[in-house]
Amino acid sequence: FAPGHGFGIVTAAAALNNGVYDLDSSFECDGYMHIEGEHVRVGQAHGQESLREALERGCESVLSRISGELGVNAMYEQFNNLGFGDSTGVGIAKEGKGSLLHSKYVSDLQIMQMGYGENIGVTPMQYASALCALLNGGKAMQPYLINEVVKPGAGGGVVMKNTPTEK
Repeated sequence: FAPGHGFGIVTAAAALNNGVYDLDSSFECDGYMHIEGEHVRVGQAHGQESLREALERGCESVLSRISGELGVNAMYEQFNNLGFGDSTGVGIAKEGKGSLLHSKYVSDLQIMQMGYGENIGVTPMQYASALCALLNGGKAMQPYLINEVVKPGAGGGVVMKNTPTEK
């Protein structure tokens, strides 16, 4: 699925990790995405807003600007670090990898749209895992669905137990 506005947290994290902006950085939102001399309407104009406010509003104008300024290499480094474009290894049969174009085929317009969750497809497990990593200070953990399996009966014991491991 295309993650949409909620994906702005990934873009903001890339900007913060690269030292380009902080949450209080100020932007002028005119409701347009500006690319190659063209102005594409993407939403409502919010006027002056911080990165924090842009995230709260899902401001496509600001998020596209940030991803465009960071560029393909920085955004793809963030995508790869968070596991987009690859299966999570959670053990679900036929788990998808999402949809992520190879970076050499991504246009300026596409990378700007990826900044607000378009032109990228993620699986629910990828998205949950990525958000957990961001909330965990950037440390990605291997997701799992079952904590432990216990043998039934009075003399039962733990047959299998998963423990949190860093990816």
